[in-house]
Amino acid sequence: MSFILKNIKVEFEEFNALTINYVEIPTHKTTWVTGQNGAGKTTFLKLLAGLITPKTGAFTYNYKNLITKKNYMDYRQKTTLLSQEPYLFRGTVFKNVMYGLNNRGFTKKQLKTKALNAMEQTGVLDLSNRDSKHLSVGEKKRVALARCIAIDCETILLDEPLAGLDEKSVAQITNLIKKLSQLKKTLIISTHNYDNTKNKNDLCIHLESGKIQSFSNER
Repeated sequence: MSFILKNIKVEFEEFNALTINYVEIPTHKTTWVTGQNGAGKTTFLKLLAGLITPKTGAFTYNYKNLITKKNYMDYRQKTTLLSQEPYLFRGTVFKNVMYGLNNRGFTKKQLKTKALNAMEQTGVLDLSNRDSKHLSVGEKKRVALARCIAIDCETILLDEPLAGLDEKSVAQITNLIKKLSQLKKTLIISTHNYDNTKNKNDLCIHLESGKIQSFSNER
């Protein structure tokens, strides 16, 4: 099973932001996306998240064409993008983690259990009653990750999750990524710190000027 992107072009006001002739990204693995600022990393992740539509090309996930509305909606339910500065809602950490679970057919007991388990995995259980506006950058990213874990997404896209963090927070987020990888989640992560965070079986896509320059186990 995999993502397949073929003959993709993404343009913003006639600016060619991303050009992909062909790439196949396996599921249930961790793939890092590297490149300098402006290389197209965020655009690439937004494309994979279904948040932007290419001008041309085909995008399939597990052999399903995401151009069709039904396939697209099913895909969006199983995929989430965590931005570099994740948005949290007003209210407590607990309410933020619970938010994504609403309207998914769970009982109140199931909702609470899933939220608490996700917060425990991400190390924010002790922050459950804290207002989101009083969280540090690292804490916000861990809460956002807890929200992803709670809804049990198949694919988690992380845009520069280590950016702007102190050494302790970098270690915490890196450990969380390793845990998610061990759970066989599909992780696609943009970063400037690939050499310090990669694992033996991770893959790496290197972008330059909106084009894939290499795709391998080693950069």
